[in-house]
Amino acid sequence: MESTRRRLPLNQYRWFHGKISREETEELLLPALQGAYLVRESTNFPGDYTLCIHLRRKVVSYRILYIDNKLTIDEEDYFDHLSDLVEHYQHRKDGLCSLLKHIVETNYNFGDV
Repeated sequence: MESTRRRLPLNQYRWFHGKISREETEELLLPALQGAYLVRESTNFPGDYTLCIHLRRKVVSYRILYIDNKLTIDEEDYFDHLSDLVEHYQHRKDGLCSLLKHIVETNYNFGDV
């Protein structure tokens, strides 16, 4: 999926939470509506990201892989930027447990990513 839009730094996206733990992720997502989501840096795989979605009172996590300068969850759909991946799954479920419906916004400022 190619996009010619200007990209913002990740810390400018409301859904990006940077380096937060699984516990912090659950604290943010579990009170939210079903289909609520956020993206954080992977705690187990440095350089990768994790897409986290609230579904039926639990958090479902998907590792976002960085392969050949592209981002993917399923190694079928590849994206140039994290914002393209998020936008795609806001409109298509494509194997995820839910569409990305409700942004859980970050409420703090962290350095450029």
